[in-house]
Amino acid sequence: MMRAQVVRNGANRVDFLKTLGDGRSDPFQGRQDFPIYEEESLAVGVLICRDYENNGLRARVLEHLRSSRSTHSVLCVPADMHGAYFESDPGLTFAGTFVALSNHRKTYKNPWRCRSFIADARGAKICQQTDYESILVDIL
Repeated sequence: MMRAQVVRNGANRVDFLKTLGDGRSDPFQGRQDFPIYEEESLAVGVLICRDYENNGLRARVLEHLRSSRSTHSVLCVPADMHGAYFESDPGLTFAGTFVALSNHRKTYKNPWRCRSFIADARGAKICQQTDYESILVDIL
């Protein structure tokens, strides 16, 4: 199973297992905590890979991030996706919060993978990989 964690001050604040299977990893079907960590300056939500296609979960996570009182909010999507995903701007799928999609698996050569990207709250990509380089955006 795929697991997402958000570590802050040495402690895991989110421990979430992927909810949708993809033929390579099994989905978790039990009950688990909501995948959000929130403090005054930052709210972080997590959807693992294809979990963004879990419409009920995605809608709840995005609504929480959009209505957060935190100064900034970001949705993190650790993934291993094909390049057909998010060929254009993520637009309506994630609008209302920053998105960081990390598709950085380099254990095998995959020239067709979706490149990691960061999108702004309007859903427009503001930074995207061309190869396997790190990407960074200052949102302050």
